[in-house]
Amino acid sequence: MVGVLPEVSLPGMRCPNDDADLIEQKKTRRGLTISYATCPTCHGHWLDAFNANYLKTEDIERSQAAFEIETKPNHPVCPTCQEQLRIYHGENIPPDTRVWRCPNNHGYFFPQAQLFAFKKAQEAKLSYFKLWNIPLPQVSSVLLASIALIVTIGLVTTYLYGQQTTLLEARHIVQYQEAFVSHQSANIVLTTSSPTEVTLHIGEYEQVMQTKDNLLHTLFLTNLASGTYEYYVTFPVAGKIIRSDPYTFFVP
Repeated sequence: MVGVLPEVSLPGMRCPNDDADLIEQKKTRRGLTISYATCPTCHGHWLDAFNANYLKTEDIERSQAAFEIETKPNHPVCPTCQEQLRIYHGENIPPDTRVWRCPNNHGYFFPQAQLFAFKKAQEAKLSYFKLWNIPLPQVSSVLLASIALIVTIGLVTTYLYGQQTTLLEARHIVQYQEAFVSHQSANIVLTTSSPTEVTLHIGEYEQVMQTKDNLLHTLFLTNLASGTYEYYVTFPVAGKIIRSDPYTFFVP
């Protein structure tokens, strides 16, 4: 279930192309608020990695799919720090898609139609690995790099005020998760935006997930009976154990 929240102008937050003030967009999906900003003039999108990875093509205006990339020779700048953005290249970006990134990790700028093209390619790649029950060889081949500043803010808030890290902050730490099911087994793949140990919980069963860098975490479950399984993960943050959203997978 997706809900659309009212648009809000962001005074002082100029489009990277300096065309107009950015307009904040918010959508809710299963209790998770996804936010990003659009330019009413050039129709570009400005957002961080977390929101870009969780946004879906169905959340993006369909009109975006019909336009081709803007060709004017602009040199976009970051709305936050005013540094000149740099073209972002990677195996997670289709060769015909243009994406700009802030050198200080404040966000990504997608010119008109480019966010839709990126999400379409990302979803197609994830569907391929899921269809063939193939573990992702490298999560960076699909997802945008995370912005650790969000996590840092959450940790500082917890330290200063002694408050428990909220579920929203946990969602920022869990950058990506997926269950790849094959026959009576499931390969759980999860990435975190900062190094941490992750424990997976299914009912009374719990197991520390395997990792080499404390960022990419996997756990292979076998001999599973048919049915729907609900699980969640926990990880330590600032001396507290934080619990994620519940996730599910189905074994036919």
